[in-house]
Amino acid sequence: MEIYHRITDQIAVVFFEPRLSMDEVDEFKAHVLPLIENLEIMGLLLDLSNVEFIDSSGFGTLISIFKKLQQNKKKLALCQMNEEVREIFKILSLDRKIRLFTSEEEAMKYFQE
Repeated sequence: MEIYHRITDQIAVVFFEPRLSMDEVDEFKAHVLPLIENLEIMGLLLDLSNVEFIDSSGFGTLISIFKKLQQNKKKLALCQMNEEVREIFKILSLDRKIRLFTSEEEAMKYFQE
């Protein structure tokens, strides 16, 4: 797994590839959890433009990160996901809890609300 981030306007924008599955969730959490705990970060935007696949462990990890962010009164958004991943979000009704956007620019506006 490749994972990196940048901080823009107090939002941590996280990029990772090519998948989020049982084999990658520990590395993913090790990278993301310190960002959530960072008091200067107001939200987390996951850019899924290079993510090909998310399995049940990956979705479970996204849900736990969403809950952790809520506990810290921070927002989570996802952007630029492929149609297969977006469809699974809809099937699991996660799109009702976690905001999904087609572009980073659109997602960044959400954080300004």
